[in-house]
Amino acid sequence: MGANKTFKIPAQNLEALRAKIAELAKRAAKIAKKGNLLDATTIGLEVGERVLEPSEVVVGSVCENGVGTKLYAPPSVYFICTVTGTTPKLAGWSFIATLQHEEGGTILRQVPTASYPEGTLNRFRQAGPACEHCNYNRRRNDTFVVRHDDGAVKQVGRNCLADFTGIKSPEALAALAELLAAAGEAAELSEGGGFGGGVVTEDIGAYLAYVAVVIRSKGWVSRTKAREEGRDYAATADVAWNWMHPGIATSAAVPEPRDIELAKTALTWSDTHLTEADPNTLGDYEHNLRVAMVGGIVTHRLAGIVASLISYYERAQGKILRAKAAESIKDAANKAGYVGTVGKRCNFKASLVAVFDFTSNYGVVHVHKFLTPEGAVLVWKTGTDKLDLGSYEVVGSVKEHAEYKGELQTVITRCKATKLAVVAS
Repeated sequence: MGANKTFKIPAQNLEALRAKIAELAKRAAKIAKKGNLLDATTIGLEVGERVLEPSEVVVGSVCENGVGTKLYAPPSVYFICTVTGTTPKLAGWSFIATLQHEEGGTILRQVPTASYPEGTLNRFRQAGPACEHCNYNRRRNDTFVVRHDDGAVKQVGRNCLADFTGIKSPEALAALAELLAAAGEAAELSEGGGFGGGVVTEDIGAYLAYVAVVIRSKGWVSRTKAREEGRDYAATADVAWNWMHPGIATSAAVPEPRDIELAKTALTWSDTHLTEADPNTLGDYEHNLRVAMVGGIVTHRLAGIVASLISYYERAQGKILRAKAAESIKDAANKAGYVGTVGKRCNFKASLVAVFDFTSNYGVVHVHKFLTPEGAVLVWKTGTDKLDLGSYEVVGSVKEHAEYKGELQTVITRCKATKLAVVAS
């Protein structure tokens, strides 16, 4: 993670964010003075590029010379902002994150101005409220991750900060670190919504129904992808959040019964595959998702990870369906057996069901997998032609009768494939 993370702030939220950052800066200065840490930290906001994004909300239409034209709402205005600050640092140790220990697990609150190698915080995603200085494990709401100039990383409890850093005001140092984390969270909240009267919470099921609408109409876009690939579109999580709150942005769609049903199904599935699963079997992503979903409510801060449940569930279901389809094809192929005579040229009518690519010493090879009406599998490898899925008349020489992962396959070569027209019923 690099220093000074950037955020895309809607123009209508900019002044509120300025005020919030100024408030945090004032508190930081007060805490630093009280703890004799005047040079420990600063907090600020740099406002950079102004960005216009065309609206997708239709507000009316006009007709001229028999041609209708949609009228769209005015474009959205954003500013690319950077949270700045000096990460608290004493005795060679810098704060990089606060670990917030919840009933369902640990949430990472990263300091937006800290700089450290990618993956540094991965091991703390499942960390309990322990201290690696005193090695005493007791109930703590928060612990702190600090990194030394030599690259060493430690999880430290609040009461051990004095011994660990050699200062007399550990509470002040911890408070400053928390304020920097809060500055990053304020900017993230402002990206998708605003501040309003406290933290806005929503029922997870209701929010996921809006996520389903966005995915159905726009496809899935993660916050990371939205930031990396430009600012012409917003992340799915933020679009869903905005559509759910008409006071933030004009709602372009509302959940239909199929969206509500998908959200319910995904939540039910997650109970078995995430909530009730052995934590040791979960990857970092699954762990964070499970923690974020505990309690059944979502805030904008957690909206990104919660929104990913729909896409995660659909990928899992797709994997299951593909596995079932592959098993069904294998069973049919083994029942049908081999076709043709090795060394002879044959004519087949078959459906192309899959195309795979791999790189060989001779370049890219396209592997075509056909199914005959009887269920036999034909495999054709070529470095020239890459066919579209569909029905074909295939003329080729039978190279061998083979077996791949328990599936009987007739391998053909020197093929000519003619696509057959689809007959309307």
